[in-house]
Amino acid sequence: MRTLLDRLANGDPAPGGGAVAAATGAMGVALQSMALRHTLAKRIDETLRAELSTLLVDCEALRTRIADFVDVDGAAVRRLIDAYRLQAGTPGRAETIDEAMAGAIQSPLDGAAACVEGLRHAKRCVEACHRNVAGDAAAGVIALQSALRICTSNVSVNSHGLRDAARAARLREAASAMLAEGMPLAESALRTVSERLAP
Repeated sequence: MRTLLDRLANGDPAPGGGAVAAATGAMGVALQSMALRHTLAKRIDETLRAELSTLLVDCEALRTRIADFVDVDGAAVRRLIDAYRLQAGTPGRAETIDEAMAGAIQSPLDGAAACVEGLRHAKRCVEACHRNVAGDAAAGVIALQSALRICTSNVSVNSHGLRDAARAARLREAASAMLAEGMPLAESALRTVSERLAP
């Protein structure tokens, strides 16, 4: 963690916001896994045990996938930086920048989709996890919610660097659709936690 923080603070543009989103999202899913493991250690109905065991496997696979975006996003940003550093007048420079920009957009777009998947898992987790870890599961929801916002913001910002305005608009629409799906899932999950913990 300290290494990532030092790299974020050192003035280089990569890793940047995308890496923060990936790390935050992965931690959000990790909290769901913790809540599920704690619950599975209790005496629970066998049908629920089977369901939560499957959910845990899905969460762990997703956690790994989201964590990988720390490096994937950093590599995409570095390719974009290298493209911009090509000398003006270099043949194919504009196309190289466009291709690199598309990569710098695809990475957070994929990250946003993974965060939405994580929020779907989290919705079920907060409903079924043991009361003692409901607050931790809620923290995971908030982490995923934040990661989703960062990812969709990065898509929006980077899309303005594309020369193809129609393509840029489609990418922003895709990001908006993910935000429109993910945020209600997060809000519903947090309401569930509040209701479960109400006196």
